[in-house]
Amino acid sequence: MPVDFLAPAFGVAVNGVMLTPAVANAVTSVIVTHELDSLDHFTLSVANEFPDLPFTHGDQADLFQEGNSVTVKLGYRDALESVFDGQVTRVRPTFPDHDTPTVTIDGHSRLHWLRGATKTRTFVDVTDSDIASRIANEAGLQPQTDATDTKHPYVIQANLSDLDFLLDRARRIRYELLVQGTTLIFRKPADGKAKSFTLVWGDPQRGFDPDHDTLPLSRFEPVLDALAPATSVTIRGQDPSTRDPITGTATDADADDTSGTSGAAVANNAFSTAHDATVVDIPVASQAEADEIAKALFNERVSNLVTGRGACVGTPKIRTGQVVELAGIGPRFSGSYLVTRSTHRLDSSGYETIFSVRRGAVG
Repeated sequence: MPVDFLAPAFGVAVNGVMLTPAVANAVTSVIVTHELDSLDHFTLSVANEFPDLPFTHGDQADLFQEGNSVTVKLGYRDALESVFDGQVTRVRPTFPDHDTPTVTIDGHSRLHWLRGATKTRTFVDVTDSDIASRIANEAGLQPQTDATDTKHPYVIQANLSDLDFLLDRARRIRYELLVQGTTLIFRKPADGKAKSFTLVWGDPQRGFDPDHDTLPLSRFEPVLDALAPATSVTIRGQDPSTRDPITGTATDADADDTSGTSGAAVANNAFSTAHDATVVDIPVASQAEADEIAKALFNERVSNLVTGRGACVGTPKIRTGQVVELAGIGPRFSGSYLVTRSTHRLDSSGYETIFSVRRGAVG
C-alpha cells in the first residue's frame, strides 16, 4: 500500500493501552530523539483545557504518571512504525494567565535503569561483551551484544554507576550502547556498512521513491574538518605483570569507512605531513587490548572528517546508528553517512525527521 505522506499520524500507548480518541485529540506535538551513547527520549505535549483541566485535575490526572511505560509510533495513516519504548520520567504542567494550560510529558529509554548508585567492584577474566551482558542481566534487561575478543584478567568499576562504567568500556573499543524496549544493545558501529535509505537534495521529484527507500533531502549543512582525523594512532603501555612495554598502532589500513578517500589521506594530502597521535594515559593489559584501543581511537578521529545536520520528510526508519546515503550535494559530500542523532517531530506543521551524521571519507 502506498504511503500517504500528506496524512502524518501517531500512536501512543501507556502501560500497553492506546490513548483514547479524546486524549489523542488533545496531543499537540510528539517528539522522539535518539542519540548515540545517550538516553533516547520522547516529549509529548497535550492541551489541558480549562476549566476541566483533565490532565491535572480530572479523570486523566494519573495517565502520564512517572514510571508508566510508554510506546510511541510515528508515520502516516495506515503505516505507523514504533520509534520509542520507555518510561515517563518527568511531567511539566503550565498554568498561564491567558493561554491554554498544557502538560508536557518527558520520558527516557530504560537505559536510565543503569543510572543507580555508584559501585566499586572487580570483574575477573571477562571480555567487554561479558561485562555488558552481566550488567544487563542485573538490571533486568535482556543483553544483545556483538562479541568482543579481548579477555581482561581484571577490570575495576571504580565508584561509577553501571551506566557511566559501561559507557566508558564502550568508548574504549568504539562500541555503541543503547536500550530498545527491555533489550540492552552493545554493538559495533555501522560505519562503512550498507545504507538503509537514500536522501536526494535538489530535485524533489527524482528523490521521491518511497517504495525503493529514496526520499528528498530537505536541507543539509556539512562541515569538512581536515584537522579532525589522525594519520595514525599509537597506544603505549606496560604489561602489568612483566613491565614490558606494549605498543599498539592503527593506520589508514584499519579504517572502518572505505567508501571514499579516507580521512587520514585527506589530512595528509591537505598539509603534506603526517599527523600521528600517541596516547600514553590509557592502561592496557595486553598487546591485543592495545591494538583494539588504537584502532578504536583512530576510527573515532577519522569518522569525524565530515559532520553535518540535515532534515527530510518524516521517516520513522531513519534512526541513530544507521547508515544513510546523501546524494545531490556534490561529488565530495555525496556518499554514505552514519546517523549519530535523529529527532522525529510531529506537530501542527507536519512530520519531519531531523538528523546529525558523520563520515570518515569523501568522494
